[in-house]
Amino acid sequence: MATNKGARLLSDPAFPVLKEKAIALTGLSYWSDKDGPLADLLVQLLERLRVPAGALARRLTQEDGQGGATQALVDAVTVGETFFFRYREQFEALEQVVIPDLIERNRPLRTLSVWSAGCSNGAEAYSLSILLNRRFAVPLAGWEVAILGTDINASALAEANAALYGDWSVRDLSEDVLHECFTPQGGRWRVKPAYRQGVRFAPHNLATQPPPGRFDLVLCRNVLMYFDGETRDRVLLSLREALVESGWLLLGHAETQPAVAEVFAPLVLPDCTLYRRKAAQKPKPAPVRPPAARPPVARPPAAPAAKAPPSAEMWDLEACVRRLLDRGEFSVAATRCRAWADAHPLDPAPHYFLGLALEHLSEDLAIAAFRRALFLAPNLALAHFSLLRLFVRRGEYGPARRHYVSMMADLAGLPIHQPLPLGMDLTVGELAAAARRLGPSP
Repeated sequence: MATNKGARLLSDPAFPVLKEKAIALTGLSYWSDKDGPLADLLVQLLERLRVPAGALARRLTQEDGQGGATQALVDAVTVGETFFFRYREQFEALEQVVIPDLIERNRPLRTLSVWSAGCSNGAEAYSLSILLNRRFAVPLAGWEVAILGTDINASALAEANAALYGDWSVRDLSEDVLHECFTPQGGRWRVKPAYRQGVRFAPHNLATQPPPGRFDLVLCRNVLMYFDGETRDRVLLSLREALVESGWLLLGHAETQPAVAEVFAPLVLPDCTLYRRKAAQKPKPAPVRPPAARPPVARPPAAPAAKAPPSAEMWDLEACVRRLLDRGEFSVAATRCRAWADAHPLDPAPHYFLGLALEHLSEDLAIAAFRRALFLAPNLALAHFSLLRLFVRRGEYGPARRHYVSMMADLAGLPIHQPLPLGMDLTVGELAAAARRLGPSP
């Protein structure tokens, strides 16, 4: 329902032209059936520019996609609401699953690249910087970390570059984060230089332009929902091309559609779904046309073909990893577990065994691996026990108690002689006794 001014604009012959230009420039088919709200936005634009609708339509035609009036129209119809650490559960998944995985994978290169596509005023990009600096400063020390935020809204990008935000944008931040990462300035909050380092912004149109590089992680949240099916599919392919092999993608909660799973491999967590770039499919060779028939030639009988060795796919992955762990080949075991997880993304086993391997390389990464296993199998008692053991070793008795309680609750009521999943011959009673001896308290 349009306001009175918007209703008058709807009857103006220039309105269909303005509407067509707005959708063509942005790809936002969202406005196709929302004439009233679009007219209200356009009225505000016309009043700001102090021109009638017909004059604006003519200027847009003359500019042919490049010019001040064109950018003003784009800015008017792409206003997006965002704030710091929006969708807290997705940032928890970044902290517990995605970033630890990328740190382990990129350790040889010591680089990390992130793209915030459709970044609006930059709150998402700066949230990522705050997360990386506060939670991963030690493992990322000496790394080249780059965060790129892009949008087609020039006004939003100007706000992002200024890094100055009102109370509404920082409403979800705790007092310690607010005062550690922001400087109060004239009733607003400016991101401190330490959290602006490595973050940059640039104009980019997702609907019409190729990706601006290759990235380990792409966030494109609450953008696809505004496109029609054809544009959405084209953007999904572009996002896939923007990701390195096995790179991660985060979308908005309302964008988990079947079309996404056709392009990316989903990882379903309790509170959100993550996506990874699928491995490229090798093209099938073209069928070979048989040669023209020739007279048969007598040949000696062929020797029997040698029996082919079993393929890698036939190996028992769990047994292989166990052997590597028994021999102390922890780095090799971790590599094998990551390949196993790539091939079976919803299987908790490779993440559990990855945790066992990483215990000897990095406790933080081991904890992240065990947590990924619990995301996929919340009742996996051995993962709870491993985390209990690690947290007791670190003297962190709060999380140790939580995993002790969760594990004992999962074991309650089970026969004490019942073998545990992934535990070889370890039984319910034996694991419970070990947990009680370890104890969750100092």
